Amino acid sequence: LLTSPTYNLDAGFGSLAAGNILFLIISAAKNSVFMTLWIAFDQMVVYHRFLGHVTVATAIIHSCFYLDRLLVFMSDNIYKTGFAALLCGIFIFVTSISFVRRRFFNVFFWSHFAYIG
Repeated sequence: LLTSPTYNLDAGFGSLAAGNILFLIISAAKNSVFMTLWIAFDQMVVYHRFLGHVTVATAIIHSCFYLDRLLVFMSDNIYKTGFAALLCGIFIFVTSISFVRRRFFNVFFWSHFAYIG
């Protein structure tokens, strides 16, 4: 896969980050399919946190491929959208750190809730 001359790592990491969003939302819902079948909510939170870390990491790697084009093409809407989504993801990640989450739970909660909406 990586030896293919036509495969773009930048697009690949972007696809991984976007695809993980679905699993993040499913793992955060209290009445999802997984919990009705075999996984308890407490266990699902562990998967949700892991997927969140992986998603933010792949989004940051994806954006690193576009740093040289960011300032030149910032007037292009797709770059604005990607940059805004990355900033939201990093903000959610920072608010989910245990110290921040315990001190400012409302910020943590509403940042998660606003991103879903």
